[in-house]
Amino acid sequence: MSDSGRSEQNSSSPLENDSYEENDVINESGEGRAETLSGEDAKSSERIWNTHDATLEYPNPLLDCLVLLSKYFHNPYTADGIAAGLPLTDNDMTPALFQRAAQRIGISSRFVKRPLKKIPDMVLPAVLLLKDKQACILLEVDKTQGMAKVLRPESGEGEITLPFQTLEESSTGYCFFVRPLYQFDKRSEKSDEAEHKKGHWFWGTIAGSWRIYRDVFIASLLINIFAVASPLFVMNVYDRVVPNNAFDTLWVLAIGAAVVYLFDFLLRTLRAYFIDIAGKKSDILISAAIFSKVNNITMASRPKSVGAFAKNLQEFESIRDFITSASITTLVDIPFMFLIIGVIWLIGGPVGYIPIITIFLILLYSVIIQIPLRRSIEESQKTASQKNAVLIESLYNAESVKLNNAEGVLQKQWENAVGNIADWG
Repeated sequence: MSDSGRSEQNSSSPLENDSYEENDVINESGEGRAETLSGEDAKSSERIWNTHDATLEYPNPLLDCLVLLSKYFHNPYTADGIAAGLPLTDNDMTPALFQRAAQRIGISSRFVKRPLKKIPDMVLPAVLLLKDKQACILLEVDKTQGMAKVLRPESGEGEITLPFQTLEESSTGYCFFVRPLYQFDKRSEKSDEAEHKKGHWFWGTIAGSWRIYRDVFIASLLINIFAVASPLFVMNVYDRVVPNNAFDTLWVLAIGAAVVYLFDFLLRTLRAYFIDIAGKKSDILISAAIFSKVNNITMASRPKSVGAFAKNLQEFESIRDFITSASITTLVDIPFMFLIIGVIWLIGGPVGYIPIITIFLILLYSVIIQIPLRRSIEESQKTASQKNAVLIESLYNAESVKLNNAEGVLQKQWENAVGNIADWG
């Protein structure tokens, strides 16, 4: 019995030992897993997004809408390509710049104030100005279901469908109607047709203010008619009032003349104001066009002398002085000189020949002096450009001038330029 008991104890002890070892293994593995999980949790809590390699994009709603429209009309442009050369402030495109940029990429735009319900489907797509300086492109409106399909710049090129009421609540009531301009290819254009489409840099800009100059022309017509009232008043006073002592007639004529002079003063003031407004508008557009051409000039066409080129650009200031000065008033009044001559002819008869002959002599003298005057102006302008080139380049390269002891050479060039201007001026 003792031997069998011993054998049972010996046979049972290995099982018990194995079970103990398994329990120890399970406990150790559980503790190991717990330690591993706790370590992973600690590491996951310390994980952060790697944003150093990502490129941040700053939203510019109207510019991004133009990019989406260019892709929508199958004439894709990048944001940098559209914004190049535009006077953006803090990288923000305004509605005025939107129209300017749209024209550059072949899109016709019209800025209107229109409630969202009154926008017809035939003018879509339209760019809507939303609250908080946001914008979107309205593509389609389903009035039966009350849904609208839009493109949001923040979501890239994906279409968004949202309730029409939600879009209406966020709208400001202002929008752009856009349409692609029809583009002719080079096969259908004549050699000089492209230049004609752009228009003349000066006369095309002046023609853009034709409504203002139309009002100026009407004011000039009335001013010249009122100018006839003064000699007629004086003539009636000497011919009818003074011989007959007709003071009642004098008072009537004086009141009428005073009214005419008052309206003449008002019309002259308004005409000067309109000419000034048109001149400032043309000056801004012409200056912007010239500077844009300068920025986009090719390196092959770059002038040899920066100073001479700067002087030539400065000469365009005389154009601004011309379109805002009394010269425009004189040009507008020229057609009405025949009205004055006609009145003189009706009153004085052959006396009207005197202003006609005077006008003819002045025109003849202007034609004769045109050739030498043009030569003098061109020579003076070339010499002034040379003079400015010497000045700018000597100031810019002052250190090189000192090192090479070239002050005398530059001084001689300066004095020669000044002397030539004095001779031709």
